[in-house]
Amino acid sequence: MACIATRTINLTTGESITIRSAQPDDADRLLAYVRSVAAETPFFIMEADEFNFTDEQERQWIQDHLDGPGKLTVMAEASGSVVGFLSFENGPQRRIAHRGTFGFSVAEKWESARPCCKP
Repeated sequence: MACIATRTINLTTGESITIRSAQPDDADRLLAYVRSVAAETPFFIMEADEFNFTDEQERQWIQDHLDGPGKLTVMAEASGSVVGFLSFENGPQRRIAHRGTFGFSVAEKWESARPCCKP
């Protein structure tokens, strides 16, 4: 089971961001976030209309990452909104399990957010 400890980071703006493992109950908010990020940047791997996961498919994808070794999903939240997301999964076969796919995104509004001090 791949999870991280929840951590809250205070920003120089006085706001705080909570970093935690994504849970199946986050599926609808993560879908909305991914569609929003896909619509606001030309650098996303897909366009907003290409991302057609249903809530149930997203819920299952998150659960698969919680249950599967070598998989991880992490989200960043501020004021109850998803502002960042990271996912990782290693190769599906034993011979390529040493490599993986890593993806992350940050909502445009939060790209310049900085912690107020070093951890």
